[in-house]
Amino acid sequence: MNVVQIMEALADEWHCGVERKGKDHVPYIAHPRAVVAQLKAWGMTEEANPVPLAVAWGHDLVEDTRVPAISILNAAGEHGIQVFEGILYLTFSRSEYPSAKGHDDADRLYMERLAREAPPEILMVKLADRVCNTRDFMKDPPKDEPTKPARYLHEADPILAAVSRVPSAFVESVKATIEELKRQVGYADWTRKEEPQ
Repeated sequence: MNVVQIMEALADEWHCGVERKGKDHVPYIAHPRAVVAQLKAWGMTEEANPVPLAVAWGHDLVEDTRVPAISILNAAGEHGIQVFEGILYLTFSRSEYPSAKGHDDADRLYMERLAREAPPEILMVKLADRVCNTRDFMKDPPKDEPTKPARYLHEADPILAAVSRVPSAFVESVKATIEELKRQVGYADWTRKEEPQ
């Protein structure tokens, strides 16, 4: 097995029995599977891009499970440090932003820091994560925040800008996916409503 397959097995083990939020009771593992599929749709392969695909499988392990760090390091073998660091970049903790004015502000600060500090391939994983979560919000819109898909994509704009500055075969596919999603969620209308009058 390669590192991508090993991280898939680790994610499957640690997310086992957990469901995604929402009314459909979808097993949690469906989310990292969708993130990996999105990265592959953008052109990543296990042969050329093992680290970001492995990170995609494990991107929620530290944030959402009690997996020991050593399990990730050992599972990822020669790529252990890169995979673990990639997962840490993608791990959000509200406590890291004590000056934030609420969860949304902390999330904004996290996304801005990620855009400044994370390697481009890890930013691609974050964008794939945002794309997949946005699609989930579109299928099962939060009743208390019907415009969440648009806001959620907006928060990823610094990451898209950072990725767009790096020459990559994937950038045009990524931008096309995000633009199509923005069109579907009425992003332009939402942006006009959010602008200060």
